[in-house]
Parts: sequence; C-alpha cells; structure tokens
Amino acid sequence: MPCTTPPHHTLVLHCIGDVLTHTMDTPSAVAYQQALQRFLTDLAPWVLAAEVATLAGHALTVFDAGEFPPTAEGTDATIAVVLSPQGIILFRAWLCRQGVDPLLCSS
Repeated sequence: MPCTTPPHHTLVLHCIGDVLTHTMDTPSAVAYQQALQRFLTDLAPWVLAAEVATLAGHALTVFDAGEFPPTAEGTDATIAVVLSPQGIILFRAWLCRQGVDPLLCSS
C-alpha cells in the first residue's frame, strides 16, 4: 500500500525530531528553554524580519497541543501536534534551512 501521508506531515515530524534531538537531554525547564533558544538562534538567518518580534520577549512554545494516541496494536505510532504561532515560524525557518520551499514543501 503506498504511503498516504502528505509530505508536509513528514517534514513536521523531521523538524520535531530535530528539535527533540537538541532538547531531550535537558535536565530542567530552564535548560530546555536554553537549548530551544540555541536551536532557534541557529535558524535565525531563515526567520523573516517581520516574525522576529513574535519570537522575542517570552518563553518559546513550539506546540499548542499534542497527542500520542495508541493504535489498535497498543503502540503510540500515531502522532498529532498543533504548532503554536512560534512553532510555525520555527518550522518555516527549519524548512528554509533544509532547502525546502515552505509554501510548496518541496525543494
């Protein structure tokens, strides 16, 4: 059966994986925010000037909501997330850094 997952869903999962790679070993909420900020700083060249204010001045939140509901087999292979406004900015910048057009989700 061919994969029916839209390409942008796969890209979101790769972006989330990249964020987790940079933040998962943090021992505290403060350390997590610092690691996330370093990740964002690395993406700064790809953040639109008009969006910088959205990212400044408060703790960065990547998700507005997330679910990891179990599948019929009892595994949590299904992932559902809602990116926050800041998460959308981070995702667009991440796409650009990967050489992917954020409007088309293709290179």
